[in-house]
Amino acid sequence: MSAAASRRAASPYARRLARERGIALAELAGTGPRGRIVAADIPLQLVAAPEPAAAVPAPAPVATAPSAPAPVAVAARAFGAFATNLALGPLRELIAAAGVDVPLHAFLARAAAQATGRYAEAIRLVAADGRSVAVAGPARLAPSEIACRFEAGEGASAERPLVLTHLAVSGIRPVAGSLAPDCDLRILVVAAPGTETGEALLVHDSDAVSEAEAATMLAAFRDALENPLRLLV
Repeated sequence: MSAAASRRAASPYARRLARERGIALAELAGTGPRGRIVAADIPLQLVAAPEPAAAVPAPAPVATAPSAPAPVAVAARAFGAFATNLALGPLRELIAAAGVDVPLHAFLARAAAQATGRYAEAIRLVAADGRSVAVAGPARLAPSEIACRFEAGEGASAERPLVLTHLAVSGIRPVAGSLAPDCDLRILVVAAPGTETGEALLVHDSDAVSEAEAATMLAAFRDALENPLRLLV
């Protein structure tokens, strides 16, 4: 406090209030006797010291999701398909004359093996009741042997088997089929029990089996069934 301020007439209490509140007495006008500064002359409000600036929190680290593995390109497969009618009368007569209980799908498997050659090192035979068994070397087996292995469930492992599916329904014409990733060739036969006609659809992977090969195979399959004595050789 300046010397001039200290000479201002002020009550002791007023001086203490001015000191506590940081107010210079020289800036005040006294209202006491002869201009004496009294406690009532000291302003009640203090000059608030500036508050420290609030600390700005550091931004939280942004969690980054782990990078997904790069997609693996899968080459699209190209498919081809051929269909034909089947005259099954001669085969039905042969089965009846033989007097043995050999199911139709065993003859279908033997015919498919003869018609497709190296593509039938093993046949995954899907019967009309939905059972599926892979039979190895069907071209070297008689239809009765194929039937026995199928009934016994003696599945064989094969890298890319031919798939032969028999559907025992009538009035249905197959127009399209699918291929499992592990096979290049499939023959679908629609033939109801006791009927003398049927339909066959051959589906092939165009990169593995050419259209010319596929058409020739289906024709050979049809011819083998319509001349069933070949299936017994």
